[in-house]
Amino acid sequence: MNNPPSNKKNAPDTGKEFYLVEEVAKKLRVCNMTIYRYIKSRRLNAYNLGKGFRIEKEEFENFLKKSSQQLSAQK
Repeated sequence: MNNPPSNKKNAPDTGKEFYLVEEVAKKLRVCNMTIYRYIKSRRLNAYNLGKGFRIEKEEFENFLKKSSQQLSAQK
């Protein structure tokens, strides 16, 4: 019996989770352009895949920690 074709494009399962720019922007309640600026200025690391960026979940969490530490230091 043949298995039905998968929607996956033969990508290896790395076990890592990624966010789209739109998802990160929604979580931070900012516009997409702000996230693109963070990526361009290297404040937020992302992978460029085709026409879009992917942000690793762990990288996003590190970004949040760094940002909160910077805010704490400014007080």
